[in-house]
Formats: sequence, structure tokens, C-alpha cells
Amino acid sequence: MARKRRLFFGRIQSFLNFINVKKFRFRKNHFLLFAIVFSFISVTNIFPVVAQSDYSQLIVQNKITPNTLVEQGKSFYDKGDFSEAIQKLKEAKEIFKIRGDKLNISMISSNLSLAYQQIGEWNNAENEITESINLLKSINDNSKDKLKLLASALEIQGKLQLSVGKPKQALIAWQDAANKFEQAEIQGGEVRSKINQSLALQEIGRYREAYKILAGLVSVLPQQSISIQATAYRVIGNAIREAGLVEDEEDKEKLLSLLLVEEDLKETDKLQRLKYQLQMNSFLELNYIEISRKFLQQSLNIYEELNSKQPASTQLKQDIAETYFSLGNTERAAYYRAKDAYERVTTSGKNDYDKQLKFLNNAVNNYQKSESNNNSIPVTKIQAQLKQLDLLIDLNKRLQTNEIYEDYIEDKKSLASLQKTFNHLLKNTSLIKDEIDGLQNSRISVYAAINLSQLLIEVPKKFKIQLGELSNLKLINEYLNKAVQKAHRLGDKRTEAYALYNFAQLEEKTEAYTEAYNHTKKALQLADNIQAFDITYKLQAQLGSILVKLGDNKAALASYQESVNTIKTLRQDLVGLYSPDFTFLFRDKIEPIYLSLIQLLLPYPGDSINRAKSRNDYSSILDQNSIKDAIQTVQNLQVLELESFLRCSLQNPTSIAIDKITEEEDPEAAVIYPILLDNRLEVLLKLPNQKSIKRYTNITVSKEDVEDTVESLKDIISNKNSNNYYSEFESYSTKLYNWLFRQNGQQNSLEKELENNNIKTLVFVLGSHSAALRNTPMAALYDSKQYLIEKGYRIVLNLGTELLQTKPLNRKKPSILAVGISEKYKQWKALPHVKKELDNIDNISGSEVLLNKKFTPKNLKKFVDSQPFKIVHFATHGLFSSSFDDTFILAYQKVINLNQLKFLLRSQQEKQTNPIDLLVFSACQTANGDTRATLGIAGVSVQVGARSTIASLSDVPDRPTYELIKTFYEELFNEQKDTTISEALRIAQVNSLKNYRESPSSWASFVLVGNWR
Repeated sequence: MARKRRLFFGRIQSFLNFINVKKFRFRKNHFLLFAIVFSFISVTNIFPVVAQSDYSQLIVQNKITPNTLVEQGKSFYDKGDFSEAIQKLKEAKEIFKIRGDKLNISMISSNLSLAYQQIGEWNNAENEITESINLLKSINDNSKDKLKLLASALEIQGKLQLSVGKPKQALIAWQDAANKFEQAEIQGGEVRSKINQSLALQEIGRYREAYKILAGLVSVLPQQSISIQATAYRVIGNAIREAGLVEDEEDKEKLLSLLLVEEDLKETDKLQRLKYQLQMNSFLELNYIEISRKFLQQSLNIYEELNSKQPASTQLKQDIAETYFSLGNTERAAYYRAKDAYERVTTSGKNDYDKQLKFLNNAVNNYQKSESNNNSIPVTKIQAQLKQLDLLIDLNKRLQTNEIYEDYIEDKKSLASLQKTFNHLLKNTSLIKDEIDGLQNSRISVYAAINLSQLLIEVPKKFKIQLGELSNLKLINEYLNKAVQKAHRLGDKRTEAYALYNFAQLEEKTEAYTEAYNHTKKALQLADNIQAFDITYKLQAQLGSILVKLGDNKAALASYQESVNTIKTLRQDLVGLYSPDFTFLFRDKIEPIYLSLIQLLLPYPGDSINRAKSRNDYSSILDQNSIKDAIQTVQNLQVLELESFLRCSLQNPTSIAIDKITEEEDPEAAVIYPILLDNRLEVLLKLPNQKSIKRYTNITVSKEDVEDTVESLKDIISNKNSNNYYSEFESYSTKLYNWLFRQNGQQNSLEKELENNNIKTLVFVLGSHSAALRNTPMAALYDSKQYLIEKGYRIVLNLGTELLQTKPLNRKKPSILAVGISEKYKQWKALPHVKKELDNIDNISGSEVLLNKKFTPKNLKKFVDSQPFKIVHFATHGLFSSSFDDTFILAYQKVINLNQLKFLLRSQQEKQTNPIDLLVFSACQTANGDTRATLGIAGVSVQVGARSTIASLSDVPDRPTYELIKTFYEELFNEQKDTTISEALRIAQVNSLKNYRESPSSWASFVLVGNWR
């Protein structure tokens, strides 16, 4: 079940640390009153939290006639009565206008802008802040007092611009504000403005710069007021949740240092440093969710302490509510992360249910606390209720479809409490709708209406009765239509495009295809006009889906192609987020677009997606251009999936395409593209020195058939007693072989083509398009007499990248670093043959060896930095997973994650012209049941920069592994034979097969990724 990700509307609030009076003298000796205005915004998924003011700061003013009005306005504002606050401020402003008092007019205009923003009157808010800034700029004075007012006005302008979806303009305003605060020597204002800049940068996807700014504030934050510190912690916590941990190790340590407990000054410096490092090491091992939670909890602790020491102001309650809300979002992210792990791994157990339920319950509790701490702003309540409804709908849909078995949940009390909350929310959806309708027309209210509509559509059927008339799709359709009209009246093209996108989605769902087509086209035009590419690609794909249903496959193909092209344009921004959520975005939104395009590029008459208007539409079935386009789409999808896993862009000017190698350098290598669609298996074959690509279509096999067979095959391999199921293993393996190579006995089968063209190396291009086949141990495919490796085929996997180098491995005295762990540690069993394995490598070629206690990250880096190793061999436990955070290897009593491994191994490569030639993981395995686990192998190869990588798809026995690796290196370094990497591995596997034929786990699982020569 795909993870549902919704875009929630943003909620805007601000704090006006209103006026207290201060006297200062201008050149003309005018006595004026002013206020320094600080602001913040809070939001959900759209807008981040903006830095806010110091509660304790009060500026003293002279008592003059309008002072009482201003104080009354402040009082009303603090109570949340913004309409009355506005009225009092307007009265005071009129008095100052009569006096021609520009500074105080400016001050009140700034405060009025804040109040108008609180009630969503954006035009009035913009008019007031524009007037304030223009007045200040017209005053020919450069005193610090004027600079303070101008800086504060720019802060408010930035808040307004971010609120209405203009983060680039907000960034400029906050940069200007920071400069003015610096000129006025107000460090607190400068810090606050820089925090705000980081939020604008995050909003436009420039997370590296945002983190740089935040890390740069670490040294000055302790000197700031505790409220600014609390705001900074909340901003950092939210940024880490949304974007993951910063890549730069120095910046990461700077940010994490904020969480370290202050040491007792009486202790020695040495002891302080030791404690500091121990704490830092423990933080570095935490995942991004845990770090986010720690920062947010620290923020909440500060606010709660403030609350205990002073009367609770409206603003402080809002801050506490904001932080609970942020914690709710972090727990929500933890729930979806746990859910995703459960869905990825087919062997997940029932204990995972309570883990997921715990996170979900924590999220709901935090949202409820957010509600109870802030009743003055209706958006707060609406936001928290929609978030809860979203989570509880997801839970109940999973319960209804038996994705979660209620009987397996041990925490029945929490489940009952959650269901009680769910029923309460469902019964009150009409009240939520009324509250949304009561909001001022704004982007916020439009997004709220859209989100409520989305949720109402997804409420499980058995709960629909509690919704009353709101369960009627016709009424939901009308409600969405009103949201479209509201967005149009706003003149907000982005919001209107998004509203139309959702409106058309519902029309497509209710089979109103013509209307859905028209509204999607209109939305697409709006999105194109403002270059909203993140909406454009979704609309283009939606248009393609609608056109398929209208029977116009040619136009649908063009529309899907446009969507993919837009994704290419967005690619840098998408992966540049370094966001854990990009993995979900890829699987739920992007991958289906590519697969739909591939299905249209490879049409088949019996395929429901290709029911065309006439037989003429099938003329492209054997069209080489379409087949080549399908291959290019497959390769692009591979790269994008790997980028989503690694959270970085993969562009290497020295890489070379696989096809080029087969054409120019290895005439015995063929490239095979298995493409598993819902109702058929397509296999494309690229033979060397042949321009045309062979296409084989098997309509007798479904995606589900292949998935079941591969899972059964892997279950047997993973079973320690796999020899007890050997006959079943042969049966499953033969079935897969026939599907891929024999195409049900066709005369010109792929099997025959390989034989006729004297092919020796098979390069399987695997990825999302291959579905379960990517986890298939291809060496074990069986033709009922021989396995592929027995037939003489060398097996190579390509998992998403072009090859780094084409020249063969230099076998003359290669420098080898061999490291391993043979001892038991925690849940990882002992590997007694590891020492013999490393000794044998040393005997064959001479190598540096790090065993057990010597294998530490520090020693590994020391050796890697000391000389260029061409082969690095790891004989230790490890796990390759489709989760970036769960991919690791085991050093001595310590886990090394993927980022750390990159740091340890690539430092040498950056100094050398050549990368590591071969990376071997002889005792690692892919996550059991993880359908995308080979991403971990590909990810390690890319992160380390290795030409070739050998690893295992499953847990392998210790002794057979030692024997296989021994044979592999003997063959590889046999100068008499000049054996390639792929041939050495094939020979080693065949030898192991002879000794352990009925124990497939001993020989079938090893795979070669990358360059095979």
C-alpha cells in the first residue's frame, strides 16, 4: 500500500512585541514614539516556523496622546482580539497623521500589518507594511533608531511574503533586515533575521545554505534570550525532520553541540573533552527523526520553563502550541517511516504493529496538546484536527484491508483511545468544515478546504455513515469547486492550479473524463505561466491518465513524456533536498509516471491501458524508436531511484554507458532489460554490434506470479536448511528461467538468440521497472538441466549507474586492504572462518589486514589515507537495505553507516585519479524481505566510488563463503589465465555449486555490480 502524502495548508501567526515607549532625538528635535516589532510565522508542511521575538524586551515610550490607544491595541492583540486591536491602532494612526509624525505612522503601520496578517487580510497587510517601509526610507536620517524600525518593518514584510508563497522575496527582505540590525548593532534582531533566512532557503529547496546559516549561529545563540534560543531549536528540529541531517560533518557537529549538556566546570578539561566526545558520538548514531525530536523537546522545555515563571501570554501559548504541533509532525514522520519499513519488508512481524501504533499515538497526543494550548487562532485547531484525521484514516484503512491485524496489536488501550478520537473527529467534520469556511479567503483557507476534501474521500467505507451528507461525492465535488473559485478570486495562480488539480482528480475518479480533462488543461496552463514545475509534472501525468481513459493513447504518451521531461528539469531541486521524504515522493508520485510511460511505449493489443480507437494505434508495437525510448526511460528511472536513495545527484563526466562497452569493447556481452508490468513480462535484449533491439512479451505471466515465485525462491535460499527444499528450489528457478529466456517455447526465444550470437556475459539492468526480479539471484536460474553459471554465462547486475571505467582490472600486485570481524557482537554471530579468509587473501597477493579490534573507523581511515588501495575487502556482518539509514557494515563493536563509509573510503579517492577497482562484501546481506534492498548495494558502490562491487543477496554460510572467496581470488590473480572479475566469480560459484549443490545459500547469492572486466 502506497504511503499517502498530502500537502497541508500553512498557518500564519505573528507576535507583536507591541509598543512601549522610548524617546530619542532627531536632528530636527522631534520627539517620536516607536516600537521594535518582531514576528514569527508557524506552519505545517508548506511554511516553516519563523524566528520570533524576545518576550522580555520592552521599549519605553513617552506618554503622549495616542499612547493609550496603542497600549489598548497591544492588549487586544495579546488577547487574540485582532479586530479590536486594528481599530485602536487605526485611531492612533490618524492622530499621528494629523501631526505629520512619520516614524510613529510607520511603527503603527508595521503593527497593523501584523494584525491584518493574523486574520488573513493580505492586501491590507501588504498596503500597511509597504507604507511603513516607504515612510522610513523617505526620512533622511541614518540613526540607529530609524535602522531598528526599518529592520523590524523588513522582518514583517518577509513574514508576509513567505505567508503568501513568495519565499525568494521573503529571503531578500530578511537579508536586508539582518544587515540593518547589524548596522544598528542589535545582535538579537540580526540572529532572528538569519533564522528566518534559513526558513526561506528551506522553502525554496536550498537546504545546504539553510544549514550553513543555522550552523553559523551556534556560537552566538547562548548569548541570546532564551525565547530566541527556543525558536532556533524549533527551526532546527523542523528542518532536520523535513530535510534529514546535514551532509557536512563539521556543520552537523556544530548543530548537535547545541544539545550537549554543559559540563561541571570543576572537572578537568580532559574529562570534559571525553564526555563531550562520548555525547557527540551517541548523537551521531541517532537517525534524523530522533535528532529532530531532541531539538523540539529542548525547545518545548524552554517554553514550559518560561510559562512557569510568568503569566501565560497569548503569544507564549501559541509558541507552546507550535512546538507541540512540530513534535506531532515529527512523530507523524516516525509513524510513516515505520510504516514504510513494514511495507518494504515482506518478513515484517506483528511486533511492528505496536511500534507503528506508538508513533501514531504520540503524534495524535501532541496535536491534541497543540489544540489545548492555543484557542485564540482558529487555524491552529483546524490544522491539528486535519492532521489527526489524516493519520487515523490511514490507520483504519490499513485495519480494514488487513494490512494490520487488530488481533496482533498488544496495546489495545491505545488503539481504543485512537478509535474514540477518530469517531469524535468524524462526527464533527461538519464543524471543521464550518470553521474552514469561516476563515478569511486566503491560500490557507483554500488549502484547508482541499485537504478536508481529500480526507473525506478517503474515509473507509464502513465509517462513511458518520460523515452524514459530507460522504456524498457530489457535495465534495461542489466544495472543491468552491475552493477553485476562491483561489481564482485571490489571483493566486499557484493555489488555483493546485485546487484545479485536486478538482480534476475527483472528476476522473467519478469518470467525468471530459470535465477532468478540461480542468487539468486549465490548471496546466496556470502552472506553466508561473513555472510551478512541482505542480506541472503531476498535471501532465494526470492528463496522460485521463487521455488513456478517453482512448487517445498517442496524446497520452506525449503527455507522460512531457511529465518525465519536467521531472528532469526538477531533478536537481528534488534530490537537492537531501530529504528522507523524497524516497516516499519517488515511490508514490514519480515512479508510477515512468512506469505508465514505459507501458505506453511498449503497447500490446490485449493490454487494457492500450485500448485504442483503431488497430492502427498498434503499429508501434515493434517500432524500434519506441523500444529505444522505453530503454532510455528505464535507465532514467534507475538513476532517479538511486538518487532518491542517496539523496544526491549522480553526474559523473568520466562514466560510460553500458551499450558503448558492449559495442566497442566486449562483443561477448549482451544487455537484458526485464520489465515487469501489471499484466505481462517484457524482456528487451541488446546484442553487441546489432542496432535493433529484440523484444519478448510474455502475456501468460502476471506481476503477482513473478513476485510470489521470487519470494519463494529467496525464502529457500535464506533458509539454513535450504537443502531440505532443493527440489522446490529447482522448480521455482526453472519457472523464472522459462519466463525470462524461453518465452513459452517461442522459436526465436531469448535463449536461442544468446546461443546463436556466442554470448558469454549477461548484463541484467534491474530497478523499479523490474519489480521483484531485482532481488532474483540470476546465477541460480535453471533450465531444468543446468544453472546459468554452469552454462558458461558470467552474470553482471546494473542497478542504476553508468560504469566508471572501462579498462580491465590490473592484476599485477594490486594493493589490497582486507578487513573483517570474526567475533560475536550483540545479535551478530561469530564468523570463525573470517581469519582464514583474510589470511588467504594476504597469502595470495599480499595485503594490509585489519581484524577484530584493529578494524575501527579510525584505523580504516588511517590506512585508506596512507596509500591507494585498488581492492577493499570486507569480511564482516552488514546489511544492504532500501532505506539509506538502515544500510551499514559492522566494525569492531561499532556500526558504520553509509555516509560514514563514504567519508572513510572516499577521502583517498579524492586524492587519486583512479577509483577503487573492486569492493567486496563477503559476509553482508540484503535486508530479508526487502523488495528494493539491492539499492543498498548500488548505493554503497556509488558512495564509495568503486568500479565493481561483489556482495551477497542473502545470509551466506561461513565455511562455504571462505572457500568461494579463496577460489575467486586465486582465479582473479592467476596471471596465466588473465581472468576477468565476472569470470572469476562464475568459476568460484560453479566450484561451490559442485560441493554444495543442494544448499543454494552457499553459492547462489553472490552478485557482481558494475564493471565486469
